[in-house]
Amino acid sequence: MPVFRSRVARKLALAVGVLLIALFVTAPVIEQAEALTNEERIPVGSLPYAVDVNPVTNKIYVANYASGSVSVIDGNNNSTTPVTVGTGARDIAINKVTNKIYVANFTSPFISVIDGVNNSATPVTVGSNPVAVAVNEVTNKIYVVNNASNNVTVIDGSNNSTTTVAVGPAPGAIAVNQTTNKIYVTNYSSNNVTVIDGSNNSTTPVAVGTGPTAVAVNEATNKIYVANQVASSVTRINGTDNSTTPIASGTQPTSVAVNEATNKIYVANFASSNVTVINGTDNSTTPIAAGTQPSSVAVNEATNKIYVANYGSGNITVIEGTNNSSTSVAAGGGPFDAAVNQATNKIYVANRLAADVSQFTDSTLDDLASDVGDPSRRGVCAEGTIRPGFQMYLTISSDVDQTIRIDYLTNYGRVSKAQALTGGVRYTENVNGILPVLLGGVGIVPDPNAIDTSVKITGSERVYLACPLYFNASIGAAGGVNGGHVQDSTRG
Repeated sequence: MPVFRSRVARKLALAVGVLLIALFVTAPVIEQAEALTNEERIPVGSLPYAVDVNPVTNKIYVANYASGSVSVIDGNNNSTTPVTVGTGARDIAINKVTNKIYVANFTSPFISVIDGVNNSATPVTVGSNPVAVAVNEVTNKIYVVNNASNNVTVIDGSNNSTTTVAVGPAPGAIAVNQTTNKIYVTNYSSNNVTVIDGSNNSTTPVAVGTGPTAVAVNEATNKIYVANQVASSVTRINGTDNSTTPIASGTQPTSVAVNEATNKIYVANFASSNVTVINGTDNSTTPIAAGTQPSSVAVNEATNKIYVANYGSGNITVIEGTNNSSTSVAAGGGPFDAAVNQATNKIYVANRLAADVSQFTDSTLDDLASDVGDPSRRGVCAEGTIRPGFQMYLTISSDVDQTIRIDYLTNYGRVSKAQALTGGVRYTENVNGILPVLLGGVGIVPDPNAIDTSVKITGSERVYLACPLYFNASIGAAGGVNGGHVQDSTRG
């Protein structure tokens, strides 16, 4: 059975009213396709199999299958520290809340738990051939897929105690829905997925296509996408009732990733050398040519860029999520896995045959932040919130096609994204939907009852902005209030 890497992103002064409009002018268009640069090749161990990122600490972790180690890369200067783990290190999952890193050692009867503070490693006994690992940061539970013993080891992150849950034969991939506390495990030999209820470890089998090898979750829609390698299809599971919908893909799909901000799903098809883009709204599909033997796909929800590691052609395909245009950038030998640090807009690609990691930088957001001194090209909405009872939007339009930068200045820190606009067409952003995703992408776990924000946008031509905020909430002594929020615009 071929086994591939499966990658498994929330103070208001109130007034009565509805709408705020700001007008400002900006400078020439910046082409996003030119913003990606290959800065450095970073030496790691032998046969790097998986890479993952902790955006909170700016550390990158690389599982080296043949050297029984994890390379810890400091994202500030690309220095590396080797950490000895078990043999056959092949998957990594990170709990950003506890700063613990979990490494599945395929040829050892244990996983390694790395303390992100001091890089000490602790073994925890699991089943046979641990092949994949995933974390629920909300419950601090870790789920290890044991390929040869047909079970999942559940680790309590607070004390490393374990519980074993039986699943189907030849389990290989896993994904967690932290919102519903459900865990999804692909079983290659029984053509189904085991759904584990995280509250009591009870299980439910769900039939999918032949040879399921990868799985990803859209927590915003509670939909689960399973790549069926032998059937050359994707099965969409409705997390509410476990009903399924088959979706055609390319040949031998091996990796799947979700952009929750756009509700698009990206499937890397190893044998047909392309990517299937699924529109999560209606399940329609669009094929995009990639390099040879694409093995992994990663998404940057802030820039709406998708990165595909092409094992056979030694490069990555960069897909522009707004229009599905693509470019290719050279990597090392046998690029096998990819991960994105949304906080720094850096991309890391593990080159399996070259024993190194390619680091790329996407300067899209930095380019859009450059200031030419014209205050009319900037606009600020100083007050906003997505607390319970409040609904916030941005409505933006432009006379010409361009890309803008949107900065959310929240009570948890700044998060940013790039947004393409079509001339003459209004774009509406649901802040309640996108802001939690952006915060999660940089490792911030906010209190959903207390997310406040200001907004700044910077364009590249004339832009029209509105920041409506509607509410149906209890406001202190005023009691229940329905209406909208008005603020004066500033040009920051």
